[in-house]
Amino acid sequence: MTYFPPKSLDELVARYAAGERHFVGAELDLGLPPEGIVDLAGAVLDGADFSGCWFDTSFRGASLKATTFRRANVKCCDFTGANLTDADFREAAMEATTWSGATLLGTKFGMVSLYGAHLTEAEFLAMIEGEPFT
Repeated sequence: MTYFPPKSLDELVARYAAGERHFVGAELDLGLPPEGIVDLAGAVLDGADFSGCWFDTSFRGASLKATTFRRANVKCCDFTGANLTDADFREAAMEATTWSGATLLGTKFGMVSLYGAHLTEAEFLAMIEGEPFT
């Protein structure tokens, strides 16, 4: 069976609800107006694989436990209050992301840059590759 990434937010949510967790290469911000963002605030997307995806998304308060964002473009994303326990952001492109109050227990950030990130009150325990954050 040939895989095609979801083309819209509604398609992604429907496919996740149907049990799919593999969304590699999705570009959900295509066709949005310059001020528009994809709104996944409060969504439950635990265990999803968003490797290589392109996001300009609000994940405010979302549950993203054990979610993979490897080699994804998560520039300008808002993870405020999101649960990212055991998430994987290795090799992701990050810029101007917001992490205020996010739970980042066991989250992996190897080979990324957090240029312009807002980390106020984010909880970083055992964050990088299973090592304690110091």
